[in-house]
Amino acid sequence: MTEGYVDFLNCDTDNLDTEDGAIVITQRERTAVKEGGKAKYDFAFVPDVAFLANADPLIKNCELKLRFDRADPKISVLQKSDIGTLTDIKIEDCYAVTEYISSPELRDYFDQIEYEPITYKYEDAEVLIKSIPYNQTTIRFDNLRGGNTPSHIFAAIIRTNALDGKTDLCSTKFCNYNVEEMNFTLNGNSVNGYPIAVKNSSPVFPLQKFMDATCRTSNINCGKFLTPNEFNFNWIWAHKFEAEQTSQGWAGINFKLSEPFKPEESMSLVVWIISPAAIKIDKFHQVEKLNL
Repeated sequence: MTEGYVDFLNCDTDNLDTEDGAIVITQRERTAVKEGGKAKYDFAFVPDVAFLANADPLIKNCELKLRFDRADPKISVLQKSDIGTLTDIKIEDCYAVTEYISSPELRDYFDQIEYEPITYKYEDAEVLIKSIPYNQTTIRFDNLRGGNTPSHIFAAIIRTNALDGKTDLCSTKFCNYNVEEMNFTLNGNSVNGYPIAVKNSSPVFPLQKFMDATCRTSNINCGKFLTPNEFNFNWIWAHKFEAEQTSQGWAGINFKLSEPFKPEESMSLVVWIISPAAIKIDKFHQVEKLNL
């Protein structure tokens, strides 16, 4: 989603009074149109980058229905003062832009549906949220997800009440939070490149692993990426499963903390599991899902 500004620092309300927070506020005000004491922002929302994040156009005579569920404004908007409410945030002038593409090659390709289904490959995303126990320095989640080995797994730690929707906390502020060693496992064994130790709170090695897992290392198409300072507020542990000894099993995560979390510090582990999938559509528009 492109809305004219980027907050790499994932500011909380307290950060907005700092020098970095002032820069974020300036960026937002620069792109806003103010009318009658209210600010209006333009948004360009691209659903899944394309149909199921697949570059292939839709087949002819096919209707795609998109459904959007609006989250509570408190999840995504910070309130710097007690003035005003967050209940009057409206979406106006919302419309969809579509594009029709045709060529002899595309028409020949889609005519094949008379003989065999058309296949669209995409990625399934599964999100898990696990409460992190307090007064413990060794945390284990051995059996997070079973079945076919996924293509990628990502994990990050955040304050639980930030996920519930609070106007003074950022819902995407993932930090190190005292992690001194992180380990991803498959069937109880560490995956390639793990465990990763964090020394002197340095984000260098976790950042390098994230870049490698997302195919950004030595990729000339990635001209700009998170700096180590920006990664400190977007600290996401990542792994791409490659050359694993088994195609099925249980994925797990365990990590060590330099200091245990206290009972008043409710923390959660957010895990994203990405798996390859596909759907097949035949000439009768019957859809079949496949797990690859």
